[in-house]
Amino acid sequence: MEYILIFTGLLLLIFLLYKLKKTKGSLAEGKLKRNIDLSTSIVKSDVEKLELKGPVKSIKDEYWIISVNDGEVKKQEPFDYTITKEFDVKGNLTDTVVENNNPYYKNIESNKLFYGDKGELIEEKKYNLDGKLLWKKSFRYNKRDKISEWVNFNVEGIGLGRITFEYDLNNNKIYSMLYRYDESLYGKLNYEYDKYGNCLNQYKEDTFCNPIMAIREIVYYEV
Repeated sequence: MEYILIFTGLLLLIFLLYKLKKTKGSLAEGKLKRNIDLSTSIVKSDVEKLELKGPVKSIKDEYWIISVNDGEVKKQEPFDYTITKEFDVKGNLTDTVVENNNPYYKNIESNKLFYGDKGELIEEKKYNLDGKLLWKKSFRYNKRDKISEWVNFNVEGIGLGRITFEYDLNNNKIYSMLYRYDESLYGKLNYEYDKYGNCLNQYKEDTFCNPIMAIREIVYYEV
């Protein structure tokens, strides 16, 4: 009888150890799956990085000199700078084409971007073909992690002007205010959106120089 009890106890102990090992394995697998799901969820496509919404196939940005009379905006002549970006169905950037006839932008070879601890863009630097720094721009953010202001600086670090951004409750830009280096206000940017909530155009109500309109044409995949 004593041997039977010992044998039964050993069987029970082996069973409990097996259940404990299986439970730990399930917990480890579950934790690993959650970590994989989390890492996958925070990976953004190129479309999302550009803060675009919907099944975007391509975008084309054109810049025009415009006139604003009694609130009516009219295109006058092209500003000679067009950028086209194409994306696959997963939102990954597949091609970028720059049509550039603007002498100023022809001098720009590259730009370097610098990011903070949270992955937010904090500074941009522009260089010419010889690798000489032309100017730099710093970015600030609001409590909702949206860009609230950017400031332009020359190579000596002297401010050249700044733009502030205002958003609605859906985090869409509604307007921006433009300031000169001496903090005097000289213009305003207004934004318009399509049915997906993507910004289509913005124009500068400028009292200092010719106003420029950025017009965006967006093509979507059929869904």
